[in-house]
Amino acid sequence: MMNPYPVSRMAHTLTILARMAAVAMPVIAALIWFFWDDLAPLAGTGLDVTALDTTGRLLGFLLSLVGALIQSYGLLGLAKTFQEGARGDALSQTAVAGFRRFAWTVLLLVPVRALTYTLTVLLVTMRDAIPGNQLAIKVGTPELSGLFMGLILVFLAHVFAEGHAAQEENKAFL
Repeated sequence: MMNPYPVSRMAHTLTILARMAAVAMPVIAALIWFFWDDLAPLAGTGLDVTALDTTGRLLGFLLSLVGALIQSYGLLGLAKTFQEGARGDALSQTAVAGFRRFAWTVLLLVPVRALTYTLTVLLVTMRDAIPGNQLAIKVGTPELSGLFMGLILVFLAHVFAEGHAAQEENKAFL
């Protein structure tokens, strides 16, 4: 490696951004559900939850919080990977474990998002007299794309683990 400084500076910046995003996910979920009237366009659900009472909004928030916390957990793992990269040890056991955690959470979010969307639609329509009690299971291009990206990241996590093992083997020879 000729000049590690630009890479380490970028890795340090990405560490900070990943940590900030990990904190922001649950905060954004709370803001959207408790200030729905103003922030509904940010939610991207296409649902009108303005008729929900406080209990309904709390339940909706809890559903959103599940995905947000999983995402935050993965982002904190990714932050560890970036932090190790900033230290110059991108293939350390900590870096590999952090990336593996991120990869698996991306894959886990695919069914979690489908389930939370389904439950959110059910929650909103149970409170709506017309048409009332709908069950909508959403599986489309975004979900398939998320599944494919998750599988790619899990594969890359295995590649990084092999890189770590090769690095350890090389150190043992020296």
